[in-house]
Amino acid sequence: MTSAMFKSPLLLSTFSLVLAGACSGGSGGGGGGGGLGDAAPRTDSGSFNSPDARDFSDAGGLPDAECAEVADFGNLGPIDGVVFGDGVDYLSIDSTLDATAPVDLFIVELFAGFAPFEKGLTTGTFQITGDQTDYNTCGACIGIFANLPDKQAPEMVYTAQSGTLVITSVEGTFAGSFTPSGGSASFVGFSFDGDVFVREDSCTVSGGGATWNKAIEQQSVN
Repeated sequence: MTSAMFKSPLLLSTFSLVLAGACSGGSGGGGGGGGLGDAAPRTDSGSFNSPDARDFSDAGGLPDAECAEVADFGNLGPIDGVVFGDGVDYLSIDSTLDATAPVDLFIVELFAGFAPFEKGLTTGTFQITGDQTDYNTCGACIGIFANLPDKQAPEMVYTAQSGTLVITSVEGTFAGSFTPSGGSASFVGFSFDGDVFVREDSCTVSGGGATWNKAIEQQSVN
């Protein structure tokens, strides 16, 4: 089973949640509050206690390998978007870069079961290098969901290629920071092709850092 197929139902649920928040005009440049909506898929157990979180097949996949247009952005400062996950298997927080539909979101995602979180989500300082620069394999993922339509997968996922991620809390609150190397990080696009995310080196965006500290409210599809 490929990495993309192994990380299945959570991500589409995240799309629905953060898109609902973005459309509601959350504060602090983030996505604000929102609900999962009817499109949120369940795992076999009916819970989110699974590392399967990146399978776009139910969403129809990404349409093609053309670069999704995203404007370069600077330091985002404190963000206050949607926190999704329970702090055990998955956590994410977003910030709206462009609220005009289809929206563009800056997003931080932590996946348990993938380096550097093979033994579960934890605090610490993590360098965005190696596996963390590939959306198929990153456990500490700093990225952009580009052109995210309603209840569907984004046109492209851009993933940071450098920088430092500091996680200070994954219990009760999700808190941390992302600092680009040299003040600006390069984000490279990944398109979806059947069962893997394909790196598109010609698709790049430059972006700044962010900080966050927001309560974790465990999400449910019930």
